[in-house]
Amino acid sequence: MGPQSDELLAEAKEKAGELFDKGKEVGSKVMETVKSEAAEQGLDTSSAADLLKDLVQKGTEVVEKVKTEAVSAVQNESSTNESENGGGQRHLSPS
Repeated sequence: MGPQSDELLAEAKEKAGELFDKGKEVGSKVMETVKSEAAEQGLDTSSAADLLKDLVQKGTEVVEKVKTEAVSAVQNESSTNESENGGGQRHLSPS
């Protein structure tokens, strides 16, 4: 792959990592809110926390899948572009 595809791949990985981190941050905030609200309502916080942990885990799995698919899409697009352009090499015909 050429420098442009490497750059696109690096950008996709960076964005996916940012999305993953943001998802974890949001999940943590949601978990704290649920615990707080459950306590205010007199509910058992341990069961609410367990449910939320499961939700956060599933959310993490979704974000990981999105990350994998994004990187794969960028790689496929890059490969397609290289194939269409003769492997990334351009040949000039003599005039």
